[in-house]
Amino acid sequence: MKEETGLDARVMDKLGESDYWFFSNRDRARVRKTVHFYLLECVGGDTAAHDWEVQDVKWVSLDEAMRVLTFK
Repeated sequence: MKEETGLDARVMDKLGESDYWFFSNRDRARVRKTVHFYLLECVGGDTAAHDWEVQDVKWVSLDEAMRVLTFK
């Protein structure tokens, strides 16, 4: 599976999901979005090949990740 980070990954486990609403200016409507979270094992790829949705990709420790996350 190709990840938006540019990495190739294998799904290890499903971790949960998060639902939220946002307003789409393009559609001029409220949109409900569900984000699914998975534990992945990196099996290849290159973070330089990330897609347009991703601003930056970097590896951090779990402790640092908990400090920099913007959502619970």
